[in-house]
Amino acid sequence: MTKIRVVHALTDTNFGGAGMLLLCCLRHADRERFDISVVLPRGAVLCDRVRELGFRVFEIKGGADKSFDLSAIGEYKKIFRFVKPHIVHTHASFSARVAAKACHVPKVFQTHHCAVPNGGLKSKFPFKNIIAALENRLTDRFVATADVARNILIDRGVCEEKITTIINGSEPLRAVSDEEKALTRRKYGISEDNFVVGIVARLESVKNHRCFLEGAAEAARSHGEMRFLVVGSGTLEDSLKSYAGELGIADKVIFTGFAADTAPLVSIMDVNVNTSDSETSNLALSEGFSLGIPAVVSDCDGNCAMIENGVSGLTFERGNSESLATALETLCERRELLSKMGIAAKQRYEQRFSAEAMTRSLEKLYLKELKGAGQGERK
Repeated sequence: MTKIRVVHALTDTNFGGAGMLLLCCLRHADRERFDISVVLPRGAVLCDRVRELGFRVFEIKGGADKSFDLSAIGEYKKIFRFVKPHIVHTHASFSARVAAKACHVPKVFQTHHCAVPNGGLKSKFPFKNIIAALENRLTDRFVATADVARNILIDRGVCEEKITTIINGSEPLRAVSDEEKALTRRKYGISEDNFVVGIVARLESVKNHRCFLEGAAEAARSHGEMRFLVVGSGTLEDSLKSYAGELGIADKVIFTGFAADTAPLVSIMDVNVNTSDSETSNLALSEGFSLGIPAVVSDCDGNCAMIENGVSGLTFERGNSESLATALETLCERRELLSKMGIAAKQRYEQRFSAEAMTRSLEKLYLKELKGAGQGERK
């Protein structure tokens, strides 16, 4: 049986969420059924990582960090004519979709990873209508990584029947031994008696770390045993450290910086927090779920879809630090509830948020689209 040929096109030069999801799909791909290639900008961080997994990489000069680059269209067309894919799956590359349609690729997919609402000229007549017409013409199937992403696509004018939601999946974090946990605690001055609240996110405004710190300060007033781990780096690092000092909790907040391996840090957390103003499906939360760490999250659309409030975690009003503090205090005081939520979080990960589950859902969608189009084997 001839394999189904799939070409992924990604424009990112650095390694971000879209790249991480692509790697997850590649690791769990059914290689007996699918022949997968990846097109990336020349020198992109992802190139070597994809090759290490045993997949073919095409590097192009154009399209670096740009959805549309006229110079990249010819390069994409050359690759598609050589590979003759059944499916081209793009991740923000408008140029790749133009090239795929020009080469009569049977099915063109686009994954929408972003939760940022539509704005600017894209949301106004006549530009919105023109863009929507182009999107619908060039794309056979849109994959939304959360319902909030689906809603953004619909608001943009994408045909609702063309959209399928497939929640982001993640690899489980590695198991951490008791000895390594103890070493991690000692490294950061955390005792066994401390209740550890963590957040794993880029230190940027959309993640709203100020709300996290304000909630931490409020909760720490009545629960001095709490310690707060801030895992990640970003442009706001210095200002957030200063703000922790202003709030009087500099001795209780530990800024770890960027961690290539977050497993030791997440494994010592009692609660995994997300204070974002906007999310699709957060990988740091699903990774925490894989270790049985319950979550406390802002009530933005993507977060609410990830946890069952009161079952695998708690939600709080977006931007409301008092609401966050109340949730943290509840879990600190009710350890039996915390334990039950941890069990539920791990079950939820295994059922919905694993990289393997995500990949199987995507592959089923590939097969459904090709079958629905009456596509036989493409020679």
